[in-house]
Amino acid sequence: MVHNVCLNSVIVYSWNEIIMEPIYTETGISVRQCDLPALKAQYRISEYPIIRRIPRLTQGGGFGDHSKHPHAWSVLLLIDGQWVTVISARGHIREWTSLDRLERWLRTQGFQNFWLENKLDPTGESVSGTDELTNPSIK
Repeated sequence: MVHNVCLNSVIVYSWNEIIMEPIYTETGISVRQCDLPALKAQYRISEYPIIRRIPRLTQGGGFGDHSKHPHAWSVLLLIDGQWVTVISARGHIREWTSLDRLERWLRTQGFQNFWLENKLDPTGESVSGTDELTNPSIK
């Protein structure tokens, strides 16, 4: 199905019009990052943003080696009751390789809080392989 969704005069693009296929959007709907200030001013963004860990889709930047850095961070927003992915002006999923930079970007967009979801990186004992809580060299 190819269509755009217009949410109160702001066009939210469907994935079928973008070259890239959706990976982590249940609805397949996205919003351009340049539209966020207007949506925020109209109080149409509800809930905290969700930051999700995703497989990297774009190449380049300082983390261009996909074998060493295979994942990036993406943002989901609840706009008019629908979860949408933030995309760039060129229509690609907006990716961040650093949570610090993403947090600064969210603050410049007017968000103070966010949720974090990471289902791709290992957790628990597989992260460090040791049972110690402190670095053994710091004793």
